[in-house]
Amino acid sequence: MPYNYSKRYFWGAALCCLGIAFLFDTLDIIDIGELISKYWPLILIFIGLKLVLARHEHHPQKFHQAEKIEYSEETNTVNYSHTFGDIRLKFKSSEFTGGYISNVFGNIEVDLDEIELKSGSYYLNLRGVFGDLIVIAPKKVEVKIIASTTFGSTRVKDRISSGLGDRIRYISEGYADAEAKLNIDANQVFGDIRIF
Repeated sequence: MPYNYSKRYFWGAALCCLGIAFLFDTLDIIDIGELISKYWPLILIFIGLKLVLARHEHHPQKFHQAEKIEYSEETNTVNYSHTFGDIRLKFKSSEFTGGYISNVFGNIEVDLDEIELKSGSYYLNLRGVFGDLIVIAPKKVEVKIIASTTFGSTRVKDRISSGLGDRIRYISEGYADAEAKLNIDANQVFGDIRIF
């Protein structure tokens, strides 16, 4: 997946500007409360323009193995939280059991294409605040996916939705009768979700 440097710089610049604005408010140079009360609609306009003008990639590319990951070989469970920077994970487990991945500032990219499951129902929870969430779902495993964004667009397989508070529910064809199933719950506050 090509890295989007413009997003990284935009959010970095936005956080710096926000910090400077709060500093000026503390020094009584500007009044943030008054500024926000007059110009808050600009936030909605900005988000709307982002949704209208955003270009989405339709095909995921190769993922990189994560440099830092909490992954237990014994249980095949992932529990990973990150605050700043992108998370890129590729799993090849023959006995994957799910887990939890979260990130505050940055993208989450997860490749589950090569996983296998033992009999049972397993859960993978993905949570992000600022950034995009991209998942390559496993092809050999039946899945149920619930994906929701607060401010962004959502794409799960061939279903696309954009607007405020998007939610898509997807259930693979053989899910109900499968002995091994994976439930993916993906939530993103500011950003897009793409699950292929």
